[in-house]
Amino acid sequence: MAGPGYRLFHVGGGARAWIDLGARRDAFAIVGRHSCCDLALDGDPEVALRHLLVRAEPGTDGGPPMLRLLDLHTELGFRLGAGDERERESSAVVVGPVAVRLGRHALIAFPSSSSQVAEVPAELPPLMVEPTGASPYRHKPPDVAPPAAAPRWTHVSLYGRSPSLHDLRSTGDGELSDPPSSARIALERHGGGQSLDISDAELDMGVLIGRASKCDRRFARLLDEKVSRTHLLILRDGSETAAYDLASTNGTYLNGTRQKRFHLPDVGATLAIGLGGVKLHWHPGGS
Repeated sequence: MAGPGYRLFHVGGGARAWIDLGARRDAFAIVGRHSCCDLALDGDPEVALRHLLVRAEPGTDGGPPMLRLLDLHTELGFRLGAGDERERESSAVVVGPVAVRLGRHALIAFPSSSSQVAEVPAELPPLMVEPTGASPYRHKPPDVAPPAAAPRWTHVSLYGRSPSLHDLRSTGDGELSDPPSSARIALERHGGGQSLDISDAELDMGVLIGRASKCDRRFARLLDEKVSRTHLLILRDGSETAAYDLASTNGTYLNGTRQKRFHLPDVGATLAIGLGGVKLHWHPGGS
């Protein structure tokens, strides 16, 4: 590896594969059943078509890199180690080597702090798990200092399951409210259009665009078969907001160039989703 990051292995279903993730913002992997995923986990109903977004981040104060796992609103989540089958996680930030379970598949991640991958241990170290409460699970994690026993322990910060878009907009008496907007997303196709004001909380949990029922259904009438079921994630990423193409079949484009990840600037932007003429207009500040 050219610098710090993680090497991510997939084992299960008779298949083995691995990819490298550098500790930088533009490097990420999509894990799921779909053949377009960076790590494709075939033939398991406990794995969604596009299940996890996996990123590596620079360590704190020059420490070892951190691995970030984000469930893409699947309700299936992932499991840490060989724990209770019922315990499913939505998001975790990891310092150290770790193994997670998705159905009958295992993802095993080893950190590298230099141009050489660290020696693979005979056994993975025990987990030091730190629940973080009910904060929206896509918030940037607090600074995590590597524990004193870093060579012997893996530190895991767990984030609670994010609320649904319906929960975020509910008044508590069954009525839906419009929270203060932080931005506006407008979709258009063949002369028709729909705009949606997006709150800070929604950007923190991630807004999914696609044909699947877990995506925002107010855009459904504008999406055709050339848009993947889970196509695009718009997510607040630290001090910026970014659009992540989720290993879609027909891609996401800016000025005709296919993009995997695109910083959404303060001046706004227009992306083409798929190949059917669907345009996404990003307007920061709800303007």
